[in-house]
Parts: sequence; structure tokens; C-alpha cells
Amino acid sequence: MHSFSQPPAARQPGSSRGNKGRGLSIDVDDSKDNGEDDNYIANGEVFIKDNVAINSQGIAMRDNPKTFHLVYEDLELGDMIGRGCSSVVLHGVHAPTGTVLALKVINLFDKSRREQLIREIMTLYDAQCPNLITFYGAFYREGAITIALEYMDGGSLANVLSQVGPIPERVLASIAFQILWGLAYLKHEKKST
Repeated sequence: MHSFSQPPAARQPGSSRGNKGRGLSIDVDDSKDNGEDDNYIANGEVFIKDNVAINSQGIAMRDNPKTFHLVYEDLELGDMIGRGCSSVVLHGVHAPTGTVLALKVINLFDKSRREQLIREIMTLYDAQCPNLITFYGAFYREGAITIALEYMDGGSLANVLSQVGPIPERVLASIAFQILWGLAYLKHEKKST
């Protein structure tokens, strides 16, 4: 059981409280012919896209009572443990609880990254499957979103193969079962994401 308190309410689009002209607000006209919805707000205080609001104190999703409180100052950052085309992943520890984390840092300047980010958050936000990584929260800081995820200390399957050699069939069957269980959960429980 993870204990996170509710973040302060994120400002809604159109709110000018505390903005004072320092932030960036982007509204894209919905009447574009390409059918893409790329409306979002990103300023120094909050990132809002669809039903998700992320600020420096945590994340909340509209119409979902579950919220996560996570702040940069509570994290001890470690080495980079991975890099993808849209993010870097850092090893980290949530100092107040001692929870080891994988911190996925995503820059928000690329539209495709924003879409991927929202899909990932909506998928993991309230997932109740033991075969999916645990989502601990997210925060917005300096033009990037950091997502705190369960740290998987086993490394990649390629890493396991290089360390132990061929994997016995019984172990492969267990791995395949767990992957399929997670995929089945996503297909049946997360249809809308």
C-alpha cells in the first residue's frame, strides 16, 4: 500500500491565477482538418492534456478520485538506467519512504511524446494487475514530465540471457504467462485507453 496525499488543485484552462505572464499557454484550434486533437496547456506551473493535470506537486485525473503526490525535492536521483527515443530513465529513491523507483523523464516539446505520455499515464494510473509495473505518480518541472514507476531490478531479458545463459522452458513458460496476463488485463480492463 502506497501513501500519497492529494496534490493542490491544478488550474483549469483559462484560469489566470498566478500566471502573471510568465508561463506559456497554447490553445490549438479544434477545427483543424486533420482531425488531430493537440490541445494542451503547459506553463511553469501545470501541464493539462485531456483529463490529466500534472503540476510540480503531483498528478490528478478528472473523474477519478485517485491522486498522487510526488515532488522533486523528495527524490534522490541516481544514474541513468535507460534511454529511449522519447525519454531517459533514471534510478531514484523516494527518500521519505525508501521506495526505489525508475524515473522516466519526458520532454514535452514534441507532440507525439505528449500523446504517448497521456496514453501511458491513463493506462497505468489506476491499473490493478500484478503483471504491470506500479505507477507511483508524476510531476511537471522545467518543461518535462517525470513519471515514477516501479523499479524492476532484474534488468532486460537480454541482460538475463547474457548472465545466466539459456533459460529453462519452465521459466520461459512462466514469463510468457505473466506477459499474456498483463496484455489480457490491458485488453479487457483498459479498452478506452
